[in-house]
Formats: sequence, structure tokens, C-alpha cells
Amino acid sequence: MNAFDQMAAAQHPLGVAMQIADVTLDLREALAEEYDGDVQEAAADSDLRRRWAEAEPETRACLLLSFAWHSREHDVTVTDDHGGAYAEDLHQYAAAFEGGSEAFHGPRFPSMPLPGQAGALASSVAFDRDDCDTSLKTVLLLMAPVCHGPRAEPVGLDVLSEDVRASLPAGTTAARCSGCGEIRISRPDVPLDEWKNHWPDECEAFQADGGRCPAPLPEGPRRHPAGALWPVAPSVAPPCRVGSCRVL
Repeated sequence: MNAFDQMAAAQHPLGVAMQIADVTLDLREALAEEYDGDVQEAAADSDLRRRWAEAEPETRACLLLSFAWHSREHDVTVTDDHGGAYAEDLHQYAAAFEGGSEAFHGPRFPSMPLPGQAGALASSVAFDRDDCDTSLKTVLLLMAPVCHGPRAEPVGLDVLSEDVRASLPAGTTAARCSGCGEIRISRPDVPLDEWKNHWPDECEAFQADGGRCPAPLPEGPRRHPAGALWPVAPSVAPPCRVGSCRVL
């Protein structure tokens, strides 16, 4: 036990804050680097389970509350167990909260008590010393969409317009970037990596310029200056991420 762990054990706010930072690094390293975002595998890691159980309950509660807040703009995949139920509730509390980060965490954070429904639930789960595995599962579920980098997630071809679908060969697939919402198609007759050079620069640029294109949505596909293809029906077309697009 280092000096900050000793301070955390004495409920000193500085000790809790430093332990929060240390445990966060351990959680991120296990989830994002060792297990590539696999919550089940990370939750079963013996070293991580021990580290989480040894952390002070105040530290665990603060981490649950903080990652609930950071998860609010993401989709959280939950599991059919107590850890998943707690993660879903914390995520919903954060998503529905109308104030800012300081109001959500409270002016005395990381000191107890934590405010609101989210603070009460985070504290209740974190202070259950007999079931640290459940609170570990909860915090990993909340962390997963935050820690895992953007990736291409398969979507159905129904996002494409009818005319575009009719022109595509059998075996064509579509995918959406989980970071910026970009949709691209992969044709079996075109042996190219449609996501080449998208991460991280292009993806981050699209996210930074997230305003809608001022022009009305055109009928049929569009191509942005950055080269992104949006062969989608106007009713489901995502916003232009660049600010100027043209009809193909």
C-alpha cells in the first residue's frame, strides 16, 4: 500500500483522487489493451479483480459515477445480470441529467456523499464489499464504449436507397463507423479497404465538424470532398460531416 492508498483508506480526498487515477489506468489497460474491449474477459482477470477489491469503496463509487457520466453520449451494451442492470440504470440517470458535469458529480467530489440517484446507486454498489465482482462488471460496462476506439460496425443494406441496392452485386455489405457515423459499402468485386486512412484523422475531423449540411438532402448518393460515400435514402441520411457535399 503506497502513501496515497493509505490516505484513501483514511478517506482523505487527495488520497481518494490519486487512487481514482491509479485504478482508472489499471481498468483501461486491462479492458482496452489486454482484452480489446471484451468486458467478460476483463472482469475475470484475477489481478484486476484483486486491484478493484483492494480499492477503497469511495474510489469505486466515484469511478462508477464518473464513467456513468462519460457513457451518457454512447450506447452501453449491458448484460443480463446484476452488473448489467446497475450499468443500465447509471447510464440512464446520466443520460437524463439536465445539468453539467459539476452538478452531476457534486461540488465536494470525490468526497462522500455523492449526489442524486446516480450517486446513491453508485455508492450502494461500490460499498458492497462482499460482491466487488458485480461493481467491477458495472464499471467495465460503462467504460467499454468510452475506452474502445471507433470501429466499423455492420449495418443492413436497408440504409441504402432502393436504386443503389439494385445496382450492387450480391455479397455487398455496409458498415457504419461507431465514432463519426460514416457509412461505407464494401463490394466483393472491388478489392479495396473502404476504411483505409479513416482512423483516426478523418474520423476525428468528421466528429469535430458535426453540423448538418445546409443544403436539402439530395435524392440518391452523395460524395463529400473527403471522399466519403453516403449512398443512403434521404429519410435516413446522416448529417453531412464536412459541410459541403454533392450529388453523384
